[in-house]
Amino acid sequence: MINKKYIDELLDKLVNNQLTEEEYHKLIAIIDKAENQEEIKGILGEYLETEKAPGFASNRNEKDVDKLFNRIMKSIDEDELEVKGKETWVGKISIHQFYKVAAVLIFLVGLFYFFNNDAFISQDTAITTSGSIDKDNVILKLADGEVVVISQNEQKEILGRKGGVVAEQNGSWLTYTGKNKTKKVSYNELSIPYGKKFDLVLADGTRVTLNAGSWIKYPVEFSKDGSRKVFFKGEAYFDVAEDKIRPFVVKTGAVGVEVLGTEFNVSNYPEDSQINTVLVEGSVKIRAKNNKDDKTSSRLLLPGHKAAWSNKNGSMTMEKVDVSKYIAWKEGILRFENMQFSDIRRKLERHFGVSIKNNNQVLERQVYTATFKEESIEEILNAFKEDTPFEFELNDNRVIIKTD
Repeated sequence: MINKKYIDELLDKLVNNQLTEEEYHKLIAIIDKAENQEEIKGILGEYLETEKAPGFASNRNEKDVDKLFNRIMKSIDEDELEVKGKETWVGKISIHQFYKVAAVLIFLVGLFYFFNNDAFISQDTAITTSGSIDKDNVILKLADGEVVVISQNEQKEILGRKGGVVAEQNGSWLTYTGKNKTKKVSYNELSIPYGKKFDLVLADGTRVTLNAGSWIKYPVEFSKDGSRKVFFKGEAYFDVAEDKIRPFVVKTGAVGVEVLGTEFNVSNYPEDSQINTVLVEGSVKIRAKNNKDDKTSSRLLLPGHKAAWSNKNGSMTMEKVDVSKYIAWKEGILRFENMQFSDIRRKLERHFGVSIKNNNQVLERQVYTATFKEESIEEILNAFKEDTPFEFELNDNRVIIKTD
């Protein structure tokens, strides 16, 4: 656990040009540690919101903080800190002039370029070489901030900053070679648009099938010791490569799923009230954010069971389930069991890459059990229409259901 107060103090000294060489090294060591980076970004975001940092714009959001953090990490990666300079003094503390200036530059130059340079690209959209916005393709963000647009009908190599092959794309598969040896862990991010699925093979051989509207952050190469940790939002099926020394950890919202080698499904979309983990085979430990080993926040899940973490109540429940119901999406099957149309509507939006505006409140509350596989969005809506009559319009990728 990072000492937030201590980090805030170091940031204050940094922007006020008062950071000592020793403090500088401590700050960089904390930031550069892979397991600290998500928490550091949260602290950085809170710090910027206090407006202590010059140049900060009040309309920036969480994704902006991600980009700023990546800018800082890139500065560290580029070894900008290996220059030596003359000695100077701040109060009674002796420091090297370079370290003081370099530390400030990492932060403030990062701010300047981040908030004023058009070269930074929003994670919400990808800009192609032609300058048009592409919302239909898979987006890969490399560790150095470069954005790669992935079309699912291509075959190509993904190159790192130094020209080495990081991963290989073959259609809807992206496979990491495990040959990109680095001294420290660097992360890539993969975003899947609505209407598409994608398969990812991590450097350790773990296979991940990502459902529409999902995002995952993962190391290009896992460290030789410690846990194999990835960060995730959306829905995915994990087939984890066995490693008895390095547990595999999926961090999603307030929950961490820890395994050694097994198959399971995780679902955590922003609009969902629960984080669901369904175990197909093997065993996993579900641990809540507070890290307590009790029945409320840490449970061992058995095959054929589902663990549901309530985002509202902060509690966990477990039950035996029909696993096929939760992994049918992998085969392109839509299964709805005792589900309100309001929830069905959101699943249809993700599956088909459409937006659905429902003005029929009677329909919104209706509960259905149904299975679809090859039907179009229009055919599915017509099927629901047989039970609860309603009218709808379908134009391009937008559906409007008329009032009752």
